Amino acid sequence: MGCSTIRAAVLAIAALAVVNAATADTIHLKSGSTLDNVDVKKETYKEVVYRQRPIPNDITRDLSEVARVEYDRVPSGYNEGVEAMKVGSFDEAIAALKDVNDRSPLYQYALYRIAESHRSAGRSDEAIAAYDKLMSEVSDSKFYPESLAAKAATLSVQKKTAEAKKIYQQLERDTKSKGFDSSWEYEAKFRIALLEGKGRRDFENMARDFERKAPSIAAKARLQVGYVLAEEGSYPEAIRYFEGILASKDATGDARGGAWAGLAQCHIRKDQAGEADFKNATYAALRTVILYPDAREAMPRALYFAGRGFELMRTPNTPWKRRYTTLYDQVIREYGATEWADLARKRR
Repeated sequence: MGCSTIRAAVLAIAALAVVNAATADTIHLKSGSTLDNVDVKKETYKEVVYRQRPIPNDITRDLSEVARVEYDRVPSGYNEGVEAMKVGSFDEAIAALKDVNDRSPLYQYALYRIAESHRSAGRSDEAIAAYDKLMSEVSDSKFYPESLAAKAATLSVQKKTAEAKKIYQQLERDTKSKGFDSSWEYEAKFRIALLEGKGRRDFENMARDFERKAPSIAAKARLQVGYVLAEEGSYPEAIRYFEGILASKDATGDARGGAWAGLAQCHIRKDQAGEADFKNATYAALRTVILYPDAREAMPRALYFAGRGFELMRTPNTPWKRRYTTLYDQVIREYGATEWADLARKRR
């Protein structure tokens, strides 16, 4: 073998090593298996597009099969932004996330987290603008349906019910026309029912209708039934609903967080019948706060009842005033437009 031939072979091996080093992304599938050392080209609301040697062409995997994508090369600004979000430093998070280049596959992630940071900071107008920017700049983003739903939810917080309903109706239409996962159609129907103030029977019917088509949304409908029962003072029945959700394999983190918050409400409100369990109420509420930090809708309820539990357990030997006032302050600061913030203000 001549020197030129040997040199060519060495260069080919070196090039292969460089390519392999550059394509070290990992796709985690819902089945539990992984696709290792791939080069993820794109994530859309339909599919993940990637390459895997030695196949020279793009390969697609339906998004419904994918749990998450783990990128080998993550911009430092993205990591800094995510860490800042975790500790509630939303302005720092936004500043860091804005440094993510629009050529990065994590650009859409950065845009979505910027919107979520604004929303968590209570800046509704900025959040809506950020969701719109994501949907405009990355029109096939994997976060498109989430952004529509979050935009509608933000409008609802602003008491712009008619506008929120229109966005949910758009989500319902787009699920069919764009090919989103079918669960978004049922999520939209559920949200519209909430906006329209549907009652217990409506959500019971919805839970039955959605059980096979969208079991995770059915769990959310059952959660609403539990909330109604709790407000009516039917605590044993409400508790059965909440415990059923926690036992369900189909319930999402949102529903589980809501169920723990509902249990906390029942255990504290049973005080009117002399059957309160302040300790378990506090534990239940703190489970939402600690284990389900992304359960945004359940969080103000959980924070309020965690604070209420500490307040009701206070004795001269347990100086817990600082704990419950801190929790009340957090409800007021982060969820000021909710009924739970109004209740917290009365306790301060």
